[in-house]
Amino acid sequence: MIVGASASSLPTTPSPSCPPSRSPSHPSTEISCPAAASGLSNNTMNDSRTKNLFDIPELLHRICAFLSAHDLTRCVLVCRSWHALCTPLLWSSIKILDSTRYYQFLAPQTSVDALSRNGRHVRSITTLYYNLLTPLLSQRVDCSNLTHLVFPQSCRFTDPPLPARALTDYKNYHNGDEHGSDNINHNDHLNSRAREPQAIEQLLGTNLAMDAGNTSAAMTGIQQSSHPHLYQPSQRPTEIRARSASGLFKDTMLIEMMRKSPQLRVLTVVGFPFDHDELFANVAKQLVRGGLRKLELTNLHYCEVKASSLKRLLDSCTPALEELVLSISFGSFAQVEPGAPMAEEMPTVAESNGVDDSSASPDQDFERASPPFYPNKRQRRDRVGSPRPWGMKKLTLKGNLSGQGPLIWLSLLRQCSQVQVISVDIYADSALESLAQAIRDHCPLANELTIQCMTGSPQEDSRIAAMIGASSASWKHLAMSFFHGLGPLSATALLQHSATLEALVLEECDGVGSEDIQMILCTCPNLKTFKAMTSNGMDFSSTVYLDANEMIDSPWICRSLENLKVVITGMARPDLKTDQYGNTLTGPLHDGTIQGYDLQSIVYHQLGSLPKLQVLWLGHDKQDLDDEGNYHPTATEGQWRYIDPDEQFECLEFSLKSGLGLLSGLKDLRVLNIDRLRTRIGLSEVQWMSDQWPKLETIIGLVIQGEKVPKHIQWLYDHRPDIELPPVLGSFTTAF
Repeated sequence: MIVGASASSLPTTPSPSCPPSRSPSHPSTEISCPAAASGLSNNTMNDSRTKNLFDIPELLHRICAFLSAHDLTRCVLVCRSWHALCTPLLWSSIKILDSTRYYQFLAPQTSVDALSRNGRHVRSITTLYYNLLTPLLSQRVDCSNLTHLVFPQSCRFTDPPLPARALTDYKNYHNGDEHGSDNINHNDHLNSRAREPQAIEQLLGTNLAMDAGNTSAAMTGIQQSSHPHLYQPSQRPTEIRARSASGLFKDTMLIEMMRKSPQLRVLTVVGFPFDHDELFANVAKQLVRGGLRKLELTNLHYCEVKASSLKRLLDSCTPALEELVLSISFGSFAQVEPGAPMAEEMPTVAESNGVDDSSASPDQDFERASPPFYPNKRQRRDRVGSPRPWGMKKLTLKGNLSGQGPLIWLSLLRQCSQVQVISVDIYADSALESLAQAIRDHCPLANELTIQCMTGSPQEDSRIAAMIGASSASWKHLAMSFFHGLGPLSATALLQHSATLEALVLEECDGVGSEDIQMILCTCPNLKTFKAMTSNGMDFSSTVYLDANEMIDSPWICRSLENLKVVITGMARPDLKTDQYGNTLTGPLHDGTIQGYDLQSIVYHQLGSLPKLQVLWLGHDKQDLDDEGNYHPTATEGQWRYIDPDEQFECLEFSLKSGLGLLSGLKDLRVLNIDRLRTRIGLSEVQWMSDQWPKLETIIGLVIQGEKVPKHIQWLYDHRPDIELPPVLGSFTTAF
């Protein structure tokens, strides 16, 4: 019997409040958790009936809170008191993430019967299947304590294919008398222990490790007649996809589930149908109620969405909401309807009636002409005039949510005085300036910003600098992507946050110089993540790099750095004679006039002084296969040779002779990327890495697809199969 667990097994979903002391059917009799925190009474400890510590429910509850569902199924079978104590914990979280458990959960006499007795214990439901809500909506099931409803991946609005074989022992321990009365036959209870834990775990979707013999004995075909309401496997996949594409599902199920769960605090739907206006409107209605703390609606595929629908949803947010995530895929965009009002504020009643309301009272200003799902007067008063602060801590708005119109989310951002984390995409040049002003004037606590510039045109250095300097609290996390035009003003603005920066990501952002990178690494003592790299040959090629000469007599102070992604160049490599195009390499770094490994030793020494480094990414990202300029004709007609422009020839050798041994202090290193670096790694080097980097998990760039496996790579395959060696795409020949 497991009686303890490490902190890593702490449940991620909320556990129920202290369970009943005698029976889960008597919620009025509860254990006082504060009593356990403040110490147990002498009467409890001196009670002659207390034979061991596990007879003390306060301690047992704290221990069981760290156990997995697999262990809790054993605990409920120990005795009646343990059953009463552990049942709420066991039922607190339901996860149905595969088709087998989906059909087991919907089996007759299983789901509704068990949920009718234990539904009040359920706090979290995580599933991939929309129709799983059917048994939960039964009048016999009480879901009033549900706080988390999560669809973590692309949600299926149709039933999954019926599995050919599945566990069919649907009997479970919860179907018995749970009241702890004398009507329970204790002998039957003990005799059924061998099979009951398995049935409980089948119903709740937990993983039960069974040996091959038990598994084969328990597997059998599911009778299709037991599920007349489900789609039969004879239906072709195209028909199922057509049902999903047409939106043939009951949107009322989700809305009814929200209404039935007054304690619902978190709603996450990945794969949300943004083009379903009615569902959008009903979610907005429920949002107005003010109970939700987190709302996440995401669709990773192309979808059509109306800007007016998004605006209505944003206008329905209340001060109680703490996190909002709205995300549509790249390529999707909000459609602005002709004649639709898309101003930042909705029109007043007087304005909608054509009346001049310049003399209207403040109360009249709050009256808005709105559809039924717009916020009511009291909630709008909370947004505009109430002293109650908005609780929004995290705001994520990904994709082109505004279309060709103004920023529909700007007015919401201006209300979020408590927001700390902001993640947005901008598609208009004017949006950058508006965002910076909103953060500066209305978001004094903002310290994390993730922003993608999707305008397709360069930005002025002064505008980028204004956005970087908008935080009053100083940035801890700043991630910028696809910004063209960074310059000295932007670099100066970044250095103003050097005392607080913990993560700085400059992805595909050109204009940052080598001196700027070195200055950041020398002035940010708390930096844990630094990424600055461009790998897109279509727009620019390796314009962001760190010259090794900048590192001379200028040590880094970011001793806590865990993730480093940057190109380091400028080192002599006289051993390399030709480049990837077959041209002779010239210059002092290749003609032999500069000898020795002094500069490489300086770089090795600097990297080796980062004891917490886990990711060392010196190579490039994926090749740009779409740039036609990277394809070169060959002697064979119709054949083209792909040659990547991002090969590095002035880089570290990664040989023991060049000073690789100086990296022996990287005991926490897990990922090494040397893709497109001309290294000299051999058998001695990989053996040294295996010995000195005990936590190494992945080496990227060592194996090139299509090339013969050399001796040192074969040694890794044989002696360190735990190290992943993903093959990278080198130069290749293709035909158009």
